[in-house]
Amino acid sequence: MIVLDTHAWLWWVSNPELLGQQATLAIEKAVKEKTVHVSSISAWEVAMLVQKRRLQLTMDVRDWVLRSEALPSFLSFPWIMHLQCRQRAWPANCTVILPTG
Repeated sequence: MIVLDTHAWLWWVSNPELLGQQATLAIEKAVKEKTVHVSSISAWEVAMLVQKRRLQLTMDVRDWVLRSEALPSFLSFPWIMHLQCRQRAWPANCTVILPTG
């Protein structure tokens, strides 16, 4: 199992050549095992980076998150990401919900 931080997630999906060799090998192993995890807060962080113009995506941020989530090896807290993506003014009025327990 591997948990990608926001930048590792962005690079893995959009620019894998930016990842180091060790990170690439670890992600490739996790992909084969279907154990790539991304924190739901990373979806919010991607949206905030886009809103602040610190990140440019080739598509709408909601579409980017949903396409990433659709990858067969990707595991997350999809109900949280979907709640965030359904916000009409997302990310400005986004409510972040974190699981507890």
